[in-house]
Amino acid sequence: MTTLRRGLKLLPLLFLLALPLFYGCSDSDKTSKASAPRSAPEFTLEDVAGNMVSLSELKGKVVLLDFWATWCPPCRESIPHLVKTYNRYKDQGLEVVGVSLDTNIGDLKSYVISKKIPYKVVIGNQQVKVAYGVSSIPRMFIVDRNGVISADYLGFSSSIGDEMEAKIETLLAQ
Repeated sequence: MTTLRRGLKLLPLLFLLALPLFYGCSDSDKTSKASAPRSAPEFTLEDVAGNMVSLSELKGKVVLLDFWATWCPPCRESIPHLVKTYNRYKDQGLEVVGVSLDTNIGDLKSYVISKKIPYKVVIGNQQVKVAYGVSSIPRMFIVDRNGVISADYLGFSSSIGDEMEAKIETLLAQ
């Protein structure tokens, strides 16, 4: 068998192995835990309505930061769960902030309107991506009432959604 033929037979396997790099992490990926607590980096970003949103103005609340984009399938899959979580806990002190990494702001605004996303959606930039160490999406951080990152999730699945809700409930009870 020629080397080219062997290489071609491996292409489907390589494609399957590379999918998590393009579409977020698989269901088996769990919370990525930081070794030491760290303060959530401050940001001030414009939301889709043209208002400025700063993380510091949300201090005293539990904040779920969701780094996402409209072109990312697992990100879109997480939106209904985030909407449900926001609606369930907003009166207890939860804020959800979607940090969009979209480059087409018109498409982003249309998506937010069509999906009736009730929480803040801000337009992210390279500076905030670097500050949070975001290289793959969806990437979600839960920030406690004191501005400290309590949890860090890479990818999305229903089990990650359940784990996030349990963490949020714990933080809201404190």
